[in-house]
Amino acid sequence: MRRQHLDKQICRILLIEDNPGDVRFIQVSLSEVNNFRFSLDHVSELKKGLELFDEKDFDVVLLDLALPDSMGLKTLAKVQDKVPNIPIIILTGNDDEEVILRAAQSGAQDYLTKGKTNSRLLIRSMQYAIQRKKAENKIQHLNTVLQALRNVNQLITFEKDRDRLLHKACNELVRTRGYHIARIILTDETGGFLKFIETGFGESFMELKKIPKKGELPECAREALKTGDLVVIEDVESECKNCPFRGKIPGKGGMATLLKHKERIYGFLVVYVPKSFINDIEEHRLFQELAGDIAIGLHSIELEKKQEEIEEDKKKIQAQLLQSQKMEAVGRLAGGIAHDFNNLLTAIIGYGYLLYDEMPKEDPKSKMLEEILNAAKRAAGLTSQLLAFSRKTPIKLEILDLNSIITGIEGMLDRLIGEDIVFSSNLEEGQTNIKGDATQIEQIILNLIVNARDAMLGGGKLTVKTKKVSINDKNVKKIPYSRKGNFIRLSVTDTGSGIDEKTFSKIFDPFYTTKKTGTGLGLSVVNEIIKKQEGWINVESEPGKGTTFKIYLPACYEKKKTKDIGIVALSDLQGKGETILVIEDERITRRFIDKVLKENGYIVLQAASIEEASHHMKEKGEKIQMLFSDVVLSDGNGLQFAEESINKNKNLKVILSSGYTDEKAELSGIAKKKFKFLEKPYEVQDLLKKVKEAFS
Repeated sequence: MRRQHLDKQICRILLIEDNPGDVRFIQVSLSEVNNFRFSLDHVSELKKGLELFDEKDFDVVLLDLALPDSMGLKTLAKVQDKVPNIPIIILTGNDDEEVILRAAQSGAQDYLTKGKTNSRLLIRSMQYAIQRKKAENKIQHLNTVLQALRNVNQLITFEKDRDRLLHKACNELVRTRGYHIARIILTDETGGFLKFIETGFGESFMELKKIPKKGELPECAREALKTGDLVVIEDVESECKNCPFRGKIPGKGGMATLLKHKERIYGFLVVYVPKSFINDIEEHRLFQELAGDIAIGLHSIELEKKQEEIEEDKKKIQAQLLQSQKMEAVGRLAGGIAHDFNNLLTAIIGYGYLLYDEMPKEDPKSKMLEEILNAAKRAAGLTSQLLAFSRKTPIKLEILDLNSIITGIEGMLDRLIGEDIVFSSNLEEGQTNIKGDATQIEQIILNLIVNARDAMLGGGKLTVKTKKVSINDKNVKKIPYSRKGNFIRLSVTDTGSGIDEKTFSKIFDPFYTTKKTGTGLGLSVVNEIIKKQEGWINVESEPGKGTTFKIYLPACYEKKKTKDIGIVALSDLQGKGETILVIEDERITRRFIDKVLKENGYIVLQAASIEEASHHMKEKGEKIQMLFSDVVLSDGNGLQFAEESINKNKNLKVILSSGYTDEKAELSGIAKKKFKFLEKPYEVQDLLKKVKEAFS
């Protein structure tokens, strides 16, 4: 882009003189010199001369100090203020040495007395004046560039925000008057446009910003990228045909170079300077050094940002680890509480139903007993939530149609959500099969619906949707926690109060609630159930605009197996005098089991420990037909005792029971041995049915 200016050899002169004779003399004198090419503009008033500077470029000014609209050294000062970089030669008829000295001190390059000047003296004076002024301007300009360079380096040291650094750098380059205009074009690692940062453009900058929106870079930036070197623009008017600044920065050239550190290109630095400096080697060196320093600054900020991201990720991992440890501790506590609680609930519910069956229905106390049993069932539900949260509940996986589950619970929603909430469902056509636990899936849906109801105290709309979703590599980046595969997405959307930022980060924390009477287990249980069924949950919410929970569960393409379910009457569950050894360390539960089995035709031997059970086995081992044992006992393990006992009696039937269904219950070992398992709490019918199944 380097070209010679067509009029470079022409000396452009502005003569400000009100005497026609002196004007004629200057014109003739200049014409008498051979091989001197010039252009001469003449005005008779200072005001007109100052206006002409806005229209044309000049190499030298011949100035009379006595003009109709300005007198003396004030005239010189006004011209210098307007064009500080153009040499000025004073023309006057007054040969006053004091005035000559003061003019020189004020910045005039020379002083010629009318009547004592010839053509050669005039030409020589102008040539010397131009050369001296160029030298002065160059020194002054390089000093300002050096100052700008020092200031930018200080910015790089202290400013750690990328955009603020670049804005301040551009401002500094223009403020020190090193450059007329400065702009930085930032690109990403692929070379794509990121943003413009500039100083000195004014309204024209809006035109420049339109260029990258078309997928383009300015011509000078493209040239710098192509050559990998400094691009010098000697004349913006002729070289930058598509530049928005063409015709708006007369007398200026430009330079463009890459902002590059090692192999990383961060963008481009473009500046505009007077044409007189555009081919100066020292100017080029300082400019490239400046661009290199800015690139190093950008590299440092990038490294610091990456380090901050690493530290932030490290903190997140540490926080996740602490949260995981906390959840594990809380889970163990919850599981332990649930185990003891289930033992008590087994007895409470069991004895309650025995009493209820014996009590006349017209007895007013039967209503109170019903309330006791309902409360016990709700307590059992809470225990189930604790176990689900602590991951202690075994998953009963089966093939389920999610649409069918939603349709099945729609009937109870009118009572659940109230009349002021409008419910609608939008279910995917066809099968929406998943593999999961039906009870837990229902629990998820009902939990989310109750939360939605509580967020719409003044009424609103509640929508449940299902949709088949296929997630590929592209989608994985857009959907948090996702992975590739086919899924059924369950969405529950409300138009309620929404979730604020502070609450949002805690919604899945155990025991955290914003409700006055909430347990804080709802969403934490939902989250744990979804994880156990190999899915995940995303939440979208904005205060005042409602909330959407999106649950992704793996789609299942296996064929659903049908089962024949027979209705069993209580009379069919009676025993025939079989002998059962019951091992249970909770006294009240043991006595309940003993009572139920004895009243229904079985012979029962009770044991509160492994030691006591071993004694029964030694004395009556051959007569014992079934072992009914808790898994977690105070002095041993029920599964281990069952294995030892069955080795001695191959015909022994085994039922194991527990309210603490984690690794302590050894469910995998129970399933492997094909032993029956009865989860606490259970009712009379559950106990008798399980015993009957084992014997049959």
